[in-house]
Amino acid sequence: WTHLMQKDKQIYVWSDVHMRHANILQYDNRPFKTLAEHDRHMMRMIECLPDNCTLLDLGDFSMGGKTAVLENFTNYINLLYRKNINLIYCFGNHCNHLKKYLEDAGIQANWVTTKGVKFVDTYYFKYKDRNFVASHHPYEIWPGCDEGSIHLHGHTHKEMATSEKTLRFCMSANVIGYRPMLLDDVIALADKKIAQYGDEAIVKRH
Repeated sequence: WTHLMQKDKQIYVWSDVHMRHANILQYDNRPFKTLAEHDRHMMRMIECLPDNCTLLDLGDFSMGGKTAVLENFTNYINLLYRKNINLIYCFGNHCNHLKKYLEDAGIQANWVTTKGVKFVDTYYFKYKDRNFVASHHPYEIWPGCDEGSIHLHGHTHKEMATSEKTLRFCMSANVIGYRPMLLDDVIALADKKIAQYGDEAIVKRH
């Protein structure tokens, strides 16, 4: 597991923003009148993040075709640069245009830019003595699940039924209030499950 800074930098996480996705308002019943209003809100949520923090994005930031995806992601990156926010981005199932663009530019998964952007498929990290496994797709069994590691995912746009008692959390924007969630708040939720369910919160591997 990679150690993320614990003292000076706050860490936030979200997933499945789905900018320019024509059907996302209906699909998730998102509370916005228009897609343009939805997209403006998402960018404002980035502007509200504290400078110098780390943002963990679990994929599917944008849809709408190749041009729209690259334009949206460029605006995203530029805003993060202005706020000196580090980005760790896990590729989602709708990230084909982005992934192809990066590959054509000679940027592969697990490549780190000089400006603090890391693209990965799955990210393993340690924060405040807790192990995390972050990815776009959810795992039923994930590394360290039998030792209390916390799994963060997107894709499902809802908590899975089998997540009720486990340390697995859906970070899709529509699940967490359409704004990045502070990782410390995720830890608090995990501790609440552990207090409530005890050993049942730990997924056992056989």
